[in-house]
Amino acid sequence: MKKLVFLILFFVLLSFPAYAQVQVITPNEITCFTGETYSLEILIKNQQDFQDDFLISVFPSVLEGVHLTLEKYYLSIPPNSEKSTRVFISIPDCIKEFTSAFSINVKSMKTNLVQQKNVYLNVKGKAVCLTGLTLDKKQVNPEETISIEVSLTNPSEAESPLLTLKTVLKDPSNNLVRAFEDKIEKIPPQSTQRILHTYTFGKYASPGNYRVEVSLLDSLNKIVDSASETFQVNAIYTNEPEKSTTLNVLSSTVKITIKNEGNAPTPPFYVSESLPLFAKILFQPETKPDKEETVGNSVIYYWYVEKIEPGKEITIVYRISLVNVWILILCIIFLSWVGYRYAFTPAIVKKSSYVGRLEPGKEITISLEVKNKSRHSIHDVTIKDFVPSILKLVGKFDTLRPKLKKTSAGVYLTWKLDSLKPKEERILTYRVKPALEIAGVLNLPKAKMIYLDKKKMKRKSVSKTVSFKPKEAKV
Repeated sequence: MKKLVFLILFFVLLSFPAYAQVQVITPNEITCFTGETYSLEILIKNQQDFQDDFLISVFPSVLEGVHLTLEKYYLSIPPNSEKSTRVFISIPDCIKEFTSAFSINVKSMKTNLVQQKNVYLNVKGKAVCLTGLTLDKKQVNPEETISIEVSLTNPSEAESPLLTLKTVLKDPSNNLVRAFEDKIEKIPPQSTQRILHTYTFGKYASPGNYRVEVSLLDSLNKIVDSASETFQVNAIYTNEPEKSTTLNVLSSTVKITIKNEGNAPTPPFYVSESLPLFAKILFQPETKPDKEETVGNSVIYYWYVEKIEPGKEITIVYRISLVNVWILILCIIFLSWVGYRYAFTPAIVKKSSYVGRLEPGKEITISLEVKNKSRHSIHDVTIKDFVPSILKLVGKFDTLRPKLKKTSAGVYLTWKLDSLKPKEERILTYRVKPALEIAGVLNLPKAKMIYLDKKKMKRKSVSKTVSFKPKEAKV
């Protein structure tokens, strides 16, 4: 008899409704606005004396164009405990207002009982919304036209109220370029109206990213909806030269004009002119060239132009003067004398054949070639050089040992020779090691030679600088 009573009581307990075992707690009604995503919290209470797993679902998942998505579709809840999840409600920008219900269903995996909760959704929207802002081009050139099309949609079942559409075009500095204003008297129910505007850019329109901003305002001048889009005005420049020549008896005048007919400053560039090599001495520029080079039987002059602003121009003028022929003759005489001095003057040459990275411990050999190129002996010859402190002098010398003088800045080396006969040559060497790794270019000081010539006059000759460059370059 006791067993029978126990079984009857057990089945009675199982027949209790789901809400006695599981509770689903959410608001009964919510209000959302178009263009938003709303997060609705769902609290599930397991009032059973055992742990249970619950399947969660939402019906329908799409309601009048509104999407309902669960954060979690499954929860495991201990006895007499609670857990929560969420429903994300995504509302499109432009749909009609409505009120409708959806249900949240929670099913126990152990008892198969289902608890259902209905929620009423109120969607509030705009009378009219911007559903499109389209540009016919994403890139335009100066003097081209761009088309701006705006789409307005009335999602409701009534005619739209009086509205104002403002369209503004701004340049890369956010300055106003052009503004359009349209009065929208009415848009029929559940229809779309399109407004088109065009704008033609000027010849010197600033390049960069432009912005189209559209605002829809109600009768109280309050913004109902807005949108924006960007596009680019391309940077264009011209730097083609135009040349004219004027002739007279004594000279020929050449005028080079370069005008920038684009909308952007030109990048730096060179203007070049090629002349026969013999005309170099006759060349008289009003603006001095920045550099020149000789190629074969021609000389090329270059003028550096940093930039030309849009609509601006520069002019380069030079003359070929016959008067300079006499100056050319004098220059030939002078150069002959200089050449003689160079060919018959004692000289000192500082060299190093080292190529590679300047790393601590690597020996570098420096050679000083001393040659008496004159026709007479020279006397009391003193050769001086200097090793900076960034280098360490190796104490062993392969040739004549110099006199050393150490300072905080480095080491001074001095060699003494009694005399050098005509055409006699001596080579002096020493070695150094970098005190630390040198990444850039290292320039060694010039070496000097001091001597007495045949008239017992003290003279001096100086070598060129020795440079050590990165491994890829030659020394």
